[in-house]
Amino acid sequence: IWFNGFEFAFVYHDQQGFHVRRNRPLPRPSDSLDKDARTLLKISDLQDPPSLKDIFSKIRIYVASKDTKGGRDEFILENLGTLLIAKIVDEMRSDVDPNRELEFQTAKTAVETAANIKKLVQAVRSEYKQLFSEDQESLTLDENSIDHIVKSLQNWRLLGHDRHAVGKAFEVLKGRAIKGQEGQYFTPPQVVQAAVRLAKPKTTEVVLDPACGTGGFLAAALDYVYGEFEKSPSSSIGMYKKNWANNNLFGIDKDDLTIRFCKAYLTLLGDGQGPIYRNDSINQRKWKNNGTDISSKVQPDFFDVILTNPPFGSDLKVSEEDARAEQLTFSKKWTENLLGEYQAEKEFISGGQQIGIIFLERCLQLLKPETGRLSIILPETFFHSKGFKWLSDHLIRQHTITHLINIPMVAFEEFCRAKTILIIIEKRLPPKNHKVICSYPETIGFDKNGKPVYKFDNRTGKLSNDIDDELTKAIDIITSNKNPEPGDEKLSFTIPQSDLLESRILSTQYLFTAYHRKALELVAQTLNAELISLEQLVKEGSITVRFGHGSPSSRFHGIGTIPYVKVIHLKNWRINEDPNYCIPEETARGFWGFNLRKSPDDRRVHAWDLLTPTRASKNIGHFAMVLPWQTQIVLTKEIMVLRVNSENKRKITPFLLLGLFSLKQVIHQYDSLVLMQTNREDLGDRWKEVFIPIPKNDEKRDEIENAVKGYFDGLVTAREKVSNISRALGDENFYDRPI
Repeated sequence: IWFNGFEFAFVYHDQQGFHVRRNRPLPRPSDSLDKDARTLLKISDLQDPPSLKDIFSKIRIYVASKDTKGGRDEFILENLGTLLIAKIVDEMRSDVDPNRELEFQTAKTAVETAANIKKLVQAVRSEYKQLFSEDQESLTLDENSIDHIVKSLQNWRLLGHDRHAVGKAFEVLKGRAIKGQEGQYFTPPQVVQAAVRLAKPKTTEVVLDPACGTGGFLAAALDYVYGEFEKSPSSSIGMYKKNWANNNLFGIDKDDLTIRFCKAYLTLLGDGQGPIYRNDSINQRKWKNNGTDISSKVQPDFFDVILTNPPFGSDLKVSEEDARAEQLTFSKKWTENLLGEYQAEKEFISGGQQIGIIFLERCLQLLKPETGRLSIILPETFFHSKGFKWLSDHLIRQHTITHLINIPMVAFEEFCRAKTILIIIEKRLPPKNHKVICSYPETIGFDKNGKPVYKFDNRTGKLSNDIDDELTKAIDIITSNKNPEPGDEKLSFTIPQSDLLESRILSTQYLFTAYHRKALELVAQTLNAELISLEQLVKEGSITVRFGHGSPSSRFHGIGTIPYVKVIHLKNWRINEDPNYCIPEETARGFWGFNLRKSPDDRRVHAWDLLTPTRASKNIGHFAMVLPWQTQIVLTKEIMVLRVNSENKRKITPFLLLGLFSLKQVIHQYDSLVLMQTNREDLGDRWKEVFIPIPKNDEKRDEIENAVKGYFDGLVTAREKVSNISRALGDENFYDRPI
């Protein structure tokens, strides 16, 4: 037996040489050891699969490279999905009759295997008509591919201990075929569980996912409700479960294949053959005369719980035409009145509205008033961007927000860099003094490649055996109604909903400022300092803030003498000039504001100005200083220029300010202030909210200032030696130089 740590194969050696046999279970007592022995499988022979994801990936590679009838992912997905459904049904039949020989297994030849499997598929299609479309062909793979897939799957039990494994595998298959097409992304189980556990569907309630995909949220809801049923001593629990699954669990999705997988998944989990519709949740005009009862079943103000991760993406929009026809309020223009409240105008947005926003509105329409709960995952941009401030304002004033849960970036990073948030909303006005439960977990148990992430043990200096999953831990704390342990405050804290109107930002990353403020106040006490915001320093005239020049065309890069400075060039207090980005002086003068039709407008930086990235950088909040020989530079717009005015009442200097900016407690403020704008880190105008501790004691101020100034004085002295190197090599030849 050849084993590589993940899978095994049997290697036989006889007079004819070596023979490898894969896709076999380990032999049991009395099994034949012959390389070509074949024992008909029964349900008791099946074993739990090591990893369905890996098995499916290898199947896909085989079919894509060797099938004679086609190799596109959509083709593979369609056929493999059909075979999976057939195997699931075959196992379900054998659960009832354990002595029955399984039909989903290989025969003596690939041709015979294919014939047997096609016969099984036809029988399954007849019994489970709802899982197949009428015009769908039975199987379109060639005989060898069918034989290979059956060999790969026949020994593994899909109805084993991890009954969600098939659902996860469906998602993997679908992800390969459409990979983010139409903004649909696989939702990790940790996120699905968080959404369901916070919504708490009851045994009497009706649940909907209007963008159900392969049924992850519906399956989790079914699991949760079945758990509630099992708390009852009644002998009729089985009947109640089936009745709930068939009548209280609704799903809608546009994709035919996805809907079939969803139905199969729910059938696998609990005989859930309820109202799962292939349709468009947004365009209800398409519901009429489509052969289903969706128009009579899916009604406004009807659903108790809605769980969903709708498609999203800035390019995915509901058109103005569709918005008018559906009378979608969130597709209208919103303006702020004199009272500071946002109101919808009559005019619609001409370019259409993002589909994620429209799904939010549709969910709120379908939700039952007063008691209905919506648990929805959306891009965090919707809840802090200036362009969507009306949305936060509307939700805060008109609905009860019960939970705001940060979803760590890695959750969807395999598909996109979308920073998302889980928001739970009740369709009722917020009660007086209502507090929103917030959580800011930063880990989810895996990295962007799907590999497990383990906690670091500070005592041993090594990784422990415990998975680092702050999201699940946060939900455990919240649902247990316990106070978090010291150090876990970010996982459960509350904010009065009325207080959210001040900023109209619903990011828990932003809202969890108390932790950073506490540390800052402690260091201020240590320095005997007063905490002053950058906004206050600007208002009083102590500092001036402006932003970079712009981005010269890449065709000018590397052909001039004027350094073009991007955010990547600011590091460790320094501007790292790169000759590969230098541009011609003539191009630079345009960015500096020189124009023959106007008097020269000098927009160049000054010596001792402080620079920091404000967008698309991990170094936001880390400052660099402009040295006297670096005033002839062009800055990208994503750089903020902070200049200390020579006449300021606080008597601060650039050197004192840089020292204070370098405090860990000051830099950590940006952990709350830098939010994801679409898919990039963005500080926005929240730089005004940064506080710095300015010492009240002149001696302490001088100590910090002189220490920083001493470092830069040394650099100025060292610069003279660089000039000596340049003269020695020839000024025209000296290219790769120290900064």
